[in-house]
Amino acid sequence: MYSKSSTSLAFISILSIIIVFFLAIDNLNNKPIRKPFPTSGFDIGVEESEETQKEDSSGQETDNNVIGFEFSGNQKIEIKEAKNNIKLVKLEHQELPANTIINKNINSELLYKVGFRDFIIKPIPFNNKLFNYFRLDSLEYLNIQEKEVHIISNLKKEFILNFYEFNTDESSQITEVYDFLKANIKDNLNVSVNETNQFGIASFFINFSEGSDYAFLVVKTRSNVYALSYPKDNSDGISYYELITKLFLDLI
Repeated sequence: MYSKSSTSLAFISILSIIIVFFLAIDNLNNKPIRKPFPTSGFDIGVEESEETQKEDSSGQETDNNVIGFEFSGNQKIEIKEAKNNIKLVKLEHQELPANTIINKNINSELLYKVGFRDFIIKPIPFNNKLFNYFRLDSLEYLNIQEKEVHIISNLKKEFILNFYEFNTDESSQITEVYDFLKANIKDNLNVSVNETNQFGIASFFINFSEGSDYAFLVVKTRSNVYALSYPKDNSDGISYYELITKLFLDLI
């Protein structure tokens, strides 16, 4: 009797183990599979993956949160977080108008880069005159900025550079402004203009007077028109002509 009961218990135990084993296998097969974090196919500026396009065309709502944007050239990239995975989705390809430009301005960082030292750069109120000689009323539609640069020497400020930036909205205006200045300065002020094209894309010197210690220069680059005056002679071993040359190599 005891032997028969033991056999029955052993059989029931084995049967229970088999049932639990098959239930575990069934649960494992039905368990959602976690997709690995994407490591490729999300280069900035590439087309959407086929999987993303299918998900978007299904019309089903997804739990996507926009967490930022990035830009590559003219392409705007929308960064989304979808079900704990980060994916990049190209939102649109934005072509900027052909005549749109970004003005490059002369600042402290740029002046230091080309070799200026111990200086102060500051904007000054624009009096609507170029070098205090030529009125610019007809260019009032432009955002013209005037700045001065002073060298600090023995706790004293010494003026060394004056420049104007003719900030334009369209690339076509750059040549218009440059040609306007070249023609009208010569005709209205009765001064000679020497177009040497030594700086930028095109440039000319203005000869206001023979005895001036400063050179007066107008320069056209791809992004702006500049007018400036700088010392003709070297000062304390510094050649301002060389510094201005380096400046416009950066601004061209």
